[in-house]
Amino acid sequence: MSKSIGVISGKGGVGKTTTVINLGSALNQFGHEVIVVDANISSPNMGTYLGNPIVAATLNDVIMGKKTMQDAMVMHQSGLRTVFSSISFEDIKNTDVKKLAETLKQMKGFGDIILIDGSSGQTDETIEVVKASDEVLVVTTPDLTSVTDTVRTIKIANEHGANVLGIVITMAKNQLHEMQVKNIEEMTNHKVISVIPEDEMVKLAAKTKYPITYSYPDSPAAVNYKKLAAYLIGQKYEHEVASKEEGNILSSILGGLK
Repeated sequence: MSKSIGVISGKGGVGKTTTVINLGSALNQFGHEVIVVDANISSPNMGTYLGNPIVAATLNDVIMGKKTMQDAMVMHQSGLRTVFSSISFEDIKNTDVKKLAETLKQMKGFGDIILIDGSSGQTDETIEVVKASDEVLVVTTPDLTSVTDTVRTIKIANEHGANVLGIVITMAKNQLHEMQVKNIEEMTNHKVISVIPEDEMVKLAAKTKYPITYSYPDSPAAVNYKKLAAYLIGQKYEHEVASKEEGNILSSILGGLK
């Protein structure tokens, strides 16, 4: 049975899209058939992270009735199935966001887990993603402004009957100005289920146009994304560092892609 998980945030710039891509990649590596969907119609950027592949159809085309959902699904070189939104201003302008939830529900049955990259903030797009999702993850950075916006976003999820799986903290630097996990949990009334550390390898992975869990699987952020994936499917994950030979082979492959 397919399960749709909406990934939303109270504000932009907190690593929501990075979380969708890498969580999807990790779940895929654990043997699940995953589809990641860029449902951020007004500000799509998943394609940028994954090399801006040329696609035959976008989510916008499906919403507008020009293409089917199957037409819009493409396989990334990392093995991750994706559905991108159009970066064309005309397509963005002509896409009826109020049809987003109805369209996203067409994904059911195409994969085990559908990860939906939603809009940030308290917008109609966010509401549509929540309505289309069985469960919701909320991404935030550990600062007061982001967490305050997270509280508002959780309220939207609650109002539409979505099950909030928990909070994912990203870009954690373990600095004094950052909110502690227990304080974030008290403020949001939800459990923090993952803390993704600030990791320079995230930027390097973006350069390779691959998920960090694929490009740099031993990096701190990659390991924690895999732990998050394991948590969501009820498994335990013990990280094993790749052998030197395996690492050299992967580095050689990725080096040729830069």
